[in-house]
Amino acid sequence: PMDLQEDKLLVFKNENGEIEYQVPTSQLLFVKSDGNYLELMIKEADKINKQLLRNRIKTVLEGLPTIFVRCHRSYIVNLEKVRSVDGNARGYELTIANTEMKVPVSRNLAADVLAAIEQKTA
Repeated sequence: PMDLQEDKLLVFKNENGEIEYQVPTSQLLFVKSDGNYLELMIKEADKINKQLLRNRIKTVLEGLPTIFVRCHRSYIVNLEKVRSVDGNARGYELTIANTEMKVPVSRNLAADVLAAIEQKTA
């Protein structure tokens, strides 16, 4: 498990390789792909900021620590931030801690995602 004291900075580059954002791991809730852009959902103090980054989800995922998992073709979630898993085999949703936000889990990724969450809480 990742030591939260080393809340390391995640570096996000755009598709040209230029650094756009540096975000502490603990503040990045999830990443959502939207067309040619990614939305970074970042929780700072009590508000959630959405930052746009022009890049592909696959490229960004490669640079993230293992507590970030792809749970849907359009979403990467921070496992440390998952409060609960709702739904059934037809479709799961992850509720993000301290928010009202939900992240979908696609069926073909559900087994891996649920296993990763269980490992984390074990």
